[in-house]
Amino acid sequence: IVVCIGDDGACQREESRLVREILKNNIWPWMKGYAFPPGCGLDGEKDIFGVQEKNKKRVRRGLWECRACNKRFRAEKWIDLHMHRKHPSLLRNESAVCLGDVCHMLNCEHEGLRNGSPWGVRKCNPELINDEKVYCIKIASTCFPRQASKLSNDLHDRFIDEVCERIKCDN
Repeated sequence: IVVCIGDDGACQREESRLVREILKNNIWPWMKGYAFPPGCGLDGEKDIFGVQEKNKKRVRRGLWECRACNKRFRAEKWIDLHMHRKHPSLLRNESAVCLGDVCHMLNCEHEGLRNGSPWGVRKCNPELINDEKVYCIKIASTCFPRQASKLSNDLHDRFIDEVCERIKCDN
């Protein structure tokens, strides 16, 4: 697992990748024309690994290419390590966000994600679930401030309904 050490701790690339896929497939599509406010942890434009990820090309199964230097790799983990070692300048630094920070909230460790559905059964601890729900509501308020605009208010409500309300114990 490749991590990037920042001022506020470590950001795990694999968790960020999983979150990026969840956001890309399930959340960002609603946001056409919406500009995230500063401090929003869901902003893909400020993803710390975003530029590096865009510089990776999957040539075919089992073969990756670095677009920055054209070097090829047999596994994604090796190109990740290469990016970390050889292209640190491609990391976003100023006001970067670690998408991996919302991994648990989005249940990205759930195996159903591999089938395109992150909303599966959670390992349940009611106290932790409550903390995740509170965190989710905080993210909604930061990323979609109710008072900012009608669109922001509508996105806030949708995020609460489609993300925060799914954070629950199913047992």
